[in-house]
Amino acid sequence: MAPLDLKKEQGVLVQTPLHTLRSSRSLLVVALGALSLLAGCNKGADDEGAARVHAAADRLAALHAGGSSLPPAQLRQAAYETIAAQARAAQGEPGADASTAASLAAQADAGLGSLAADRVSELEQQLHGALESLRADEDLRQGQTALALAFERQIQAIDVAAEDARIASINEQLTAVRQRVDDLTARIESLEAKAREALERAKQLRLEEGTLRAQASSAPAQQRAALNAQAYAKQREADAADLEAGKLRAQADSLAPLRKEAERRLQGLQTQLAMAQRTRQAVAQQRTSLQADAAQARASAKDAAERLAQTAQHIVEVRSGELNEAYTRALDRFEHAVAGFARARQAARDPSTRSALAMEQGAAAHRLASLLASRSALASAQAALLSSIAQAEPSFEQASVLAQAAQQLQDEAAQAAAAHRQALQRAVEAYEAALGSVRGQERQRLETLLQLLRQDAAPQQQPSQQPAP
Repeated sequence: MAPLDLKKEQGVLVQTPLHTLRSSRSLLVVALGALSLLAGCNKGADDEGAARVHAAADRLAALHAGGSSLPPAQLRQAAYETIAAQARAAQGEPGADASTAASLAAQADAGLGSLAADRVSELEQQLHGALESLRADEDLRQGQTALALAFERQIQAIDVAAEDARIASINEQLTAVRQRVDDLTARIESLEAKAREALERAKQLRLEEGTLRAQASSAPAQQRAALNAQAYAKQREADAADLEAGKLRAQADSLAPLRKEAERRLQGLQTQLAMAQRTRQAVAQQRTSLQADAAQARASAKDAAERLAQTAQHIVEVRSGELNEAYTRALDRFEHAVAGFARARQAARDPSTRSALAMEQGAAAHRLASLLASRSALASAQAALLSSIAQAEPSFEQASVLAQAAQQLQDEAAQAAAAHRQALQRAVEAYEAALGSVRGQERQRLETLLQLLRQDAAPQQQPSQQPAP
């Protein structure tokens, strides 16, 4: 019997293809030996059943003749289907060994299961890309949401109303100062006008005074005194007008510095107003820019969230559609292989053949369990990732879509886990049936395998979900 070649991958004990290939070849020897005996003992109509078995065995032997160098998957698919059809057609026919026919059909089913499992691996690998997209979009959603919040905090810190209030205050001051400048200007102009009038009056009076004095100098003596008195009166009026003009000019001159100070204040306020208006414009532009940046970040986060939902739905659609079909094909073929090897065991007469068939039955059940374990682990990991994103803060509208998808995948994982334990138990039962015929180191290794399988098959609490690698 071929030695056991064991390893443990992802917590599930599996047999390497080396053991399966060697064991299959040993079964071929058994099958061909049975055919040789049948060829010498059966003639006539019995030859047809034996010929079918012989043809199936020859085709299987030719398929594995290249060792590790196997034909393309499409050719192997056709070959396995032909072998399975020939072997099943031979079962129950006279001249065909029932055990050999059943074992050949089981080996073909196992081969078809492996091909279907390869397709499962391809689809799971494609989903790995979808998981990477999930992570990337979630990172983008988180980053853009945080960026939008940062922009919005900056927007809240920008107080345009304060700038408006500052501008309003400056305008109020400008109005008051401008009014003061206007008032002072009006007063100065009024005083200066009055001063000019007084000067003009004084000038006119002095002209009149001169005329009177000229008349007095040529007038008779009795008139001279009266004319001089009139001239003196005009002189006094002119002096009073000059004095009034001087006072008015002095008042106007005293107001000029006040007006100049008010004009400087007015100019300063106008400068402040221009600066405040520029500041207000810059603040408003900054707020507008930040609002646009925040809106863009929000839109980017929303787009990422929508892609998360779409990717989650895509994962569910693939897992429940094409991937589920691939799993179903692979699992169905492995189930047929397990059942076929069981029928071959029951029909076998030689103890060593029954032991070899029990090993093959255990290996087929083990491969079935490995596929189920992989399905459970991958679906559970994908569910964990979807669930963690759905529960992430800040929350988002599409989170419910991811949560629903996570639940669907977790249900798939739970069902696969339960079926995995059942398949392991069937592998244990088959290996235990072969244990009696195994000796030495092979027995020790098989006992070690059985111990590990029993541990894996035992009911255990569902492990905590870990995101998909």
